[in-house]
Amino acid sequence: MKKLIYAWLLLTACYSSKTNNSNRSNTDRSNTKSKAETVAPAWVSKRPISSAFYIGIGVASKDVVGNSHLEEARKRALGDMVGQISVNVATNSVLDRMEQGGDISSDYRSITQTSSNIKLEDYETVDTWEGPSDYWIYLRISKARYAELRAQAQAQAVSKALDFYDKALKAEDAGMVTVAVDNACSALESIKEYLNESLQTDFQGKNIFLGNEIVSLLNRLFKSLVMTYNIDQLDLKAGRPVDQETFLSVRYRSGRTLPVRNLPLKVEFTKGDGDITGNPVTNDRGQYLFKIGSVSTRENIQEITITPDLDAIFQGRSKQVWRKLLNKQSVPEASLVLNVKPPVFFIRSKEKNLGQDVAGAPLARAVRERLFRESFQLSEAPANSDYLIEISADTREEQAAQGLAAAQMNLRMTVTDLESGKLIFDRTWNNLRASQNTPELAGMLTYQRAARELQLTAVPNILKQILNL
Repeated sequence: MKKLIYAWLLLTACYSSKTNNSNRSNTDRSNTKSKAETVAPAWVSKRPISSAFYIGIGVASKDVVGNSHLEEARKRALGDMVGQISVNVATNSVLDRMEQGGDISSDYRSITQTSSNIKLEDYETVDTWEGPSDYWIYLRISKARYAELRAQAQAQAVSKALDFYDKALKAEDAGMVTVAVDNACSALESIKEYLNESLQTDFQGKNIFLGNEIVSLLNRLFKSLVMTYNIDQLDLKAGRPVDQETFLSVRYRSGRTLPVRNLPLKVEFTKGDGDITGNPVTNDRGQYLFKIGSVSTRENIQEITITPDLDAIFQGRSKQVWRKLLNKQSVPEASLVLNVKPPVFFIRSKEKNLGQDVAGAPLARAVRERLFRESFQLSEAPANSDYLIEISADTREEQAAQGLAAAQMNLRMTVTDLESGKLIFDRTWNNLRASQNTPELAGMLTYQRAARELQLTAVPNILKQILNL
């Protein structure tokens, strides 16, 4: 029995020793593998070179929440690949035409280069490596595969653009200019990534360079627009609304003259400033009806200029590029001259000092001088005036102080719009005080202070209200 127990203990000890040795061996191998993973692969320190692949290396810091560094590194690797794809400008391409005109656009190069991302869906992840603080990723795509994908996408884009181009030509023939412009823009948008290519293709039995044909159509559509006003010029008065409704007619002249409907317009003061009311889109008669609410500057000659609103027309598209494809001479504009007359004022005043009339009406004179200085007109009769200014002032003696006589002025100034009868300005001053040797001199000193107040504060506020400055 003792021999059996001894044999069992010996067998158990041997097995335990074998198990411990096995565990120790596994731990050693694990430690060895962990140390190996902390060593950066060769592609991290030395960029791979290949004639058959576009290669992208991306790295991102792990000092972020979650796993966003994984996506950031991937984006950088894709961007690295895109940077290796050169944009070659083919003869008879739209971009070649822009370069010949000296108007090569960095905006377009950005579009072309960024769009290369779309053709990188077949990239493969070669390797990744995670260092103590950074995450690295190694991507690549076959140059042959990339060229194949781009050619397929270009063929699809050209097919789509041809459809829009055909619709644009048919709309032009039907006189639907805005529809033609919209389809031409959509055609360009379809091939915007390939404007560096010649895009030579067959259309209705003719061999054409599609990009250039679309650009020529757009320029022709805009160049054939004729914009005219119903009047040669407009006379108005500053600060007054204009009752006369004015309109701009837009016609398309190409063999026949047709109204241009639903054309967005840009309306602005190119000289002066003011308010213009009216929806800036042509109606079914090809007209834009508008009114001038008022002009708010004192320039005698002002100007309104109307052009097709390219921002609205190219809305949602690559408008910075498309604007540069249009010749400046192609986009029409129409200017309307405004002859602006300043408002006319009539001044009526009652000015007293201690109940006695003040000679020379100093307050009325102060207002008149300020209005003249601002180039406004004054009339001798209310009937010939736009606004009536009324001034009422009197002084009263106050209790003497420190051996000097004192006086206080009560002053009121109003302005009435003689056309509407509306009171547009009404202010009272009760805090104008002065001290002098006699009450009369003290009263006249309050007049000096009141005159400065009217010139520096009251008149500018009145003009601001009238002119909506």
